[in-house]
Amino acid sequence: MKNDYLTEADFRQPRDFGAKINATFGFLSAHFQPLGRCVAYFVLPIALVSGIALGLMQVTMQGRLAEFGRQAKTSDTPDFSNLFAGGFAGSFVLGLLGTVLAYLVVTITTVGYVRARLDLPATEEVQPRQVWSYIRRDLGRMILYLIPLGMLSVVAALLFVVPAIWLSIPVALFNIVLVLEETGFSATLNRCISLVKENWWATLGLILVMSIIRGIIGLVFQIPQFVVIGAKAAHLPGLGSDAAVLTTQCFTAIGQILLYVPGILALVFQYFNLVEQKEGLGLRGLVGQLGQAPRPAANQTFRPDEEGEY
Repeated sequence: MKNDYLTEADFRQPRDFGAKINATFGFLSAHFQPLGRCVAYFVLPIALVSGIALGLMQVTMQGRLAEFGRQAKTSDTPDFSNLFAGGFAGSFVLGLLGTVLAYLVVTITTVGYVRARLDLPATEEVQPRQVWSYIRRDLGRMILYLIPLGMLSVVAALLFVVPAIWLSIPVALFNIVLVLEETGFSATLNRCISLVKENWWATLGLILVMSIIRGIIGLVFQIPQFVVIGAKAAHLPGLGSDAAVLTTQCFTAIGQILLYVPGILALVFQYFNLVEQKEGLGLRGLVGQLGQAPRPAANQTFRPDEEGEY
């Protein structure tokens, strides 16, 4: 039977590795339109700005490298000190910040959509305004928590490489727990470590598989960029223009951001799987519903051959 992922019981289930992958793409299939609408409203504008900034950086870099090549042919010494000066640095910083912000927003949008789905009746569709409430509530905290998370990762790496690697897996669930459980920094981090404990390898395997899937599909978004770079190197008119470089970079940036959605959903289902294994919330909810038969309709009339409710 097809699962439309409309009720809490559809999410709070123990799932093996294959079931989590199937649930990820099953959820995308069932909610492609309303989830896609939310992503288009909140994520695409940021991804577009990031793509434009990275495209301008790439155009600037290629122009300066071409200039250095012309200087070398005329026996002039290229001035490499200007390679990263001017607009290049600004475009790089804007592109980097835009990419980080787009990742955070796509995370809140995806997890916030699931959270809204849990809170709504099965007959009601999730609206962008409901997802926006989670973005407004949690985006500032996510940005703020990047600093202690980064410092913690650096300290772990300085102590030894293994602690840093181990810590990276619980941290992968950090933003998911933050949105779904509405906890603070310390409580969220402790919760992630508690959930991943004894399930570290399973979580790592899920992350690796989804990263491989993302990388393979991501090649589709990079093909136009490779074509344009080759055309520019061959000095082909039109296809190798700066406008084509900028356009394909935007296309690639948007595609790479959108491909984070399946990986985030896979971790969401891993979260529910781990919670169910340790706490059994979904099972207890189903047990609590036992014996709750639907109430008969009031003022209902029956024909002589009908038996009514029994």
